[in-house]
Amino acid sequence: MSFYRISSLHQAKQLNKNKQLNKTRISKSVVWANIVIQAIFPLSIAFTPAVMAAETVEASDEKPRSTSQAEQSTANAATRLASILANDDSAKQASSIARGTAASAGNEALQKWFNQFGSAKVQLNLDEKLSLKGSQLDVLLPLTDSPDLLTFTQLGGRYIDDRVTLNFGLGQRHFFAQQMLGYNLFVDHDASYSHTRIGVGAEYGRDFINLAANGYFGVSGWKNSPDLDKYDEKVANGFDLRSEAYLPTLPQLGGKLIYEQYFGDEVGLFGVDNRQKNPLAVTMGVNYTPIPLFTVGVDHKMGRAGMNDTRFNLGFNYAFGTPLAHQLDSDAVAIKRSLMGSRYNLVDRNNQIVMKYRKQNLVTLELPGRVSGAARQTMPLVVNATAQQGIDRIEWEASALTLAGGKITGSGNNWQITLPSYLSGGEGNNTYRISAIAYDTLGNASPVAYSDIVVDSHGVNTKTSGLVATPEILPANASASSVIEFNIKDNANQPVTGIANELAFSLELAELPEELAKAKARSVPLKNVSHTLTEITESAPGIYQATLTSGSKPQLINITAQINGVLLADVQTKVTLIADQSTATLQTNSLQVTTNGSLADDTDANQIRTVVVDAYGNKLSGVQVNFTVGNNAKIAETTLSDKQGVATAVITSTKAGTYAVTAELNGVTQQIDVNFIPDAGTATLDDSDEYKLQWVTNGQVADGESANSVQLTVVDKFGNTVPNVDVAFTTDTGAIISEVTPTDANGVATAKIISSQAKNHTVKATLNGKEQTVEVNFIADTATAEITANNFTVEVDGQVAGSGTNQVQALVVDKKGNPVANMTVTFTATNGVTVETASAKTDDNGKVTTNLSMTNVGGTVSTVTATMSNSANVTSTQDKPVTFYPDFTKATLNTPANTYSGFNINSGFPTTGFKDTHFQLSPHGITGANSDYDWVSSHPNVSVSNTGAITLQDNPGGKVTITATWKQDSSKVFTYDFTLNYWVGLYSSTNLSWTQANASCINAGMRLPTNSEMSAGQGVRGVGSLFGEWGNLNAYPSFPTAQIIWTSIETNDFHIDTGLTHSASNETLAYMCIK
Repeated sequence: MSFYRISSLHQAKQLNKNKQLNKTRISKSVVWANIVIQAIFPLSIAFTPAVMAAETVEASDEKPRSTSQAEQSTANAATRLASILANDDSAKQASSIARGTAASAGNEALQKWFNQFGSAKVQLNLDEKLSLKGSQLDVLLPLTDSPDLLTFTQLGGRYIDDRVTLNFGLGQRHFFAQQMLGYNLFVDHDASYSHTRIGVGAEYGRDFINLAANGYFGVSGWKNSPDLDKYDEKVANGFDLRSEAYLPTLPQLGGKLIYEQYFGDEVGLFGVDNRQKNPLAVTMGVNYTPIPLFTVGVDHKMGRAGMNDTRFNLGFNYAFGTPLAHQLDSDAVAIKRSLMGSRYNLVDRNNQIVMKYRKQNLVTLELPGRVSGAARQTMPLVVNATAQQGIDRIEWEASALTLAGGKITGSGNNWQITLPSYLSGGEGNNTYRISAIAYDTLGNASPVAYSDIVVDSHGVNTKTSGLVATPEILPANASASSVIEFNIKDNANQPVTGIANELAFSLELAELPEELAKAKARSVPLKNVSHTLTEITESAPGIYQATLTSGSKPQLINITAQINGVLLADVQTKVTLIADQSTATLQTNSLQVTTNGSLADDTDANQIRTVVVDAYGNKLSGVQVNFTVGNNAKIAETTLSDKQGVATAVITSTKAGTYAVTAELNGVTQQIDVNFIPDAGTATLDDSDEYKLQWVTNGQVADGESANSVQLTVVDKFGNTVPNVDVAFTTDTGAIISEVTPTDANGVATAKIISSQAKNHTVKATLNGKEQTVEVNFIADTATAEITANNFTVEVDGQVAGSGTNQVQALVVDKKGNPVANMTVTFTATNGVTVETASAKTDDNGKVTTNLSMTNVGGTVSTVTATMSNSANVTSTQDKPVTFYPDFTKATLNTPANTYSGFNINSGFPTTGFKDTHFQLSPHGITGANSDYDWVSSHPNVSVSNTGAITLQDNPGGKVTITATWKQDSSKVFTYDFTLNYWVGLYSSTNLSWTQANASCINAGMRLPTNSEMSAGQGVRGVGSLFGEWGNLNAYPSFPTAQIIWTSIETNDFHIDTGLTHSASNETLAYMCIK
């Protein structure tokens, strides 16, 4: 790509114009020949067969050099050759062309490489020293890219005017159907001289039009300029507005318009040598692109003061890798002008930083704007002089000051000024303007600096000057006087003379309240006379006097010296006008109580006051008033009348009450009452019989409603009864403090107590850590006395009938559950139970008890009834069951088959047994009561009926327990144990010989019984033998009718009906076998 510019700057550019006039016509011809060759050569090769047949090649394809590239090289070579021939210095021109060839190759390589990432603009320039001055590089790189949004960064760098400028930007472009909106932020940095600015921009684009606005803001400070000697430079703030537009019907034709302005006193918009204040410029341009390959245009930039710049642009835009036919197609120009074709265009902005300049101050001088002081005072004069080459001297202009008697002395930055005398006429006659110029060692001068020197006073030394009044205290009698003397010294301790007409005394008065202006004393009318002050005169050098005459009002007059209206705050004195004590009296109706209702504790005090005045009604100080008070109180303290004429008295007392206090002065008396109250802070309980805690009502019914009451009297430490004191009353458990009344006017506090418990309750009163107690009594309520179900109890029950005694108890209580004494209770009982005490009175605990007895065998439940009538004739009756248990020691046994009951319950019966034999067990000796028990046998071979009938169904083979549990009380259990020693396992009525019978038993695993096992004797009943326990065995179904059977003795037999054993008389007998 080749690009040519022809420009002219029509101010300060005459040198270039002269050079153009010196060129020969031959040189011009050669130049134009060069231009024509470069224009025609690409067109001519475009119609060669090779080019016409060439395929379209994308710019990103990397292939060997194409025919078009070779042709381009040929064209470039021809062009350069023509340039060499047309130049006077062919060798120099050849070198330039060589550098241009290298730069062009570099531009082509870099731009092609960067274009694969985004858009790039590369301009590499090589001068004679092979430096890159004038070179520029700008690259736009997409960060995110979508049809609607492009986020990009733009990086740039340029080396222009010996400055390396770096640009870094971020931006976004939003694409809509037919338009684009964008914004960007740039940081521009001059890397050579450390200048930095921030750029903010906005873009708008459509087909055939692009608009841009940019703002530039410097962020670095002033620095020494490398372009101008003794100048500083700094980034200039500014902005520009840019537009490019093309005709839609003729997109080859376009124009541009740029408005730019920068701000500052010396801004180099048109170069460092053409600095202007707040310069602006408007650039207008027109360009024509008939085909993408060729562009021609002109730009004209106009500024203030005739500054302008015109540039003619001729451009050949050869796109390598793109078919030449496409670059020669005029329709392709419209695509470049479309919104789509400009998507990756570089941001249109000024990437080069514009500077502003200021001349360096080589010498500076600063003086204070105003310096003021007293006459003849020497004081520092602050001077700030600076110079790069050092300060040589400072020249002063202070002729007026010097003529008035002042002077300036010093050197360098250390200077002093001595002020002249003060002149009458105020500040206008005492102000002097001085000026100064500082010079450096090279003779450079600073701007003139000015300062106003003001003498603001005579220079009175307030520490050595003095103001006195003689005397300082005067009676306010309208005639007494005091001399006010002002001794004035200056800072040199010399008298200040001749200024009497400039002096004044400022009087500040402490006025009396308005109501005192109407006061009268002893019927003498008040005469209102003001104080007066004479003119000030100079009585001696520097001594000035005036006379003050008192008025009729006592007041404090503060006097301050004043010179020319300026107060001398440190020069003061005072005169006190006091009332005339010779006419002292009490002001009418002035006796007042200021503090009342104090505690009668001998410390806290009431206070009264009265006002002492003179004949003019002026208040008098220092006067003693005579105060007196009645008995039981005392005047603890009095004061002389103060400056307001107020005399006070302090009264104390130890007895509460009202006391009259009298004030007397020169025969005039006034009287007023004060009141003392008890000291509640020391309130306590008094232990005297009259005041201590005691009951007022007592013995009330404990019904939770009727109240006993107590009271006490509260006194302070001096025995004064104290009203409105809350006393804490408490009581023990069961009682309640139902009402408490604070102490009344007589100091009496009361409390009411209620209770639901009939007993004595302790009431305690507590106040400030002291306690007192008293007992109150509550009694039970006989009108609500009753016996409740829970209060009629069986105390002893379940005793054995005939030997034991049961017991019942009745508790009589009222409706609150309190036991009621001396109430008559009667008792009755059923089922033969005998009541020991049929009627009795309740004891102190409300209880009455009686014993119960029963003579029969027991085993039954009886009902005992308690009855009581209260004092309201209401009868209450309660029933309780009592039980007498049977006497198991009276249990009986009998064998119903032979009706025998002679066995003792502890005899161990039975020890023998046989099948289906049975006996009757009666726990308490009465068979009819057996059904009151639940019967259980411990062995399955032994059964027991619900009436206690026990049957041996088979041999139990061991101990058997019969249990009888009384149904009315399961804890009452009767048990009977027995163990069989042998069991009749076989009985046969077949008559056999003894041998045969014995063998039969042995074969059955049994044996024949012995004589003693069969009977203890004929008709003898008892435990241990078969007949003795069961009697006539024929009575039992399991035995046959045989009467005689063998025993274990071969010669003996046994008669089962009588129990007889003797020698056998028969050869064969029946037999039984036992085991």
